[in-house]
Amino acid sequence: MQQDNLDTLAAQFVELKVPFADDEYKKELAKDVRLKMDDTINTVLLSYMDGNQLNSYNSLLEDDNSTEDQFLEFYKQCNINLNAIMSEAMTRFRIAYLGA
Repeated sequence: MQQDNLDTLAAQFVELKVPFADDEYKKELAKDVRLKMDDTINTVLLSYMDGNQLNSYNSLLEDDNSTEDQFLEFYKQCNINLNAIMSEAMTRFRIAYLGA
């Protein structure tokens, strides 16, 4: 999912959870929700990696010159389906946040 899509989804979750809150509060809450969504995505992603893959992934993260293509190639080599990861993460988050 693209950055904007996740921001939109976070705002939608907030709207469902607290529809009567004022707009400023909803914006702040959406930022917090977005951070928690990112945490959930990362947790699910890391759960699909073994120890060696985690080490390689950390190396990619620590290298300031790593590109998006390098990350995508890494996921491909590890047989990690990003669509499945995102779907699982967003389902987990929705259940945890909205209770449904």
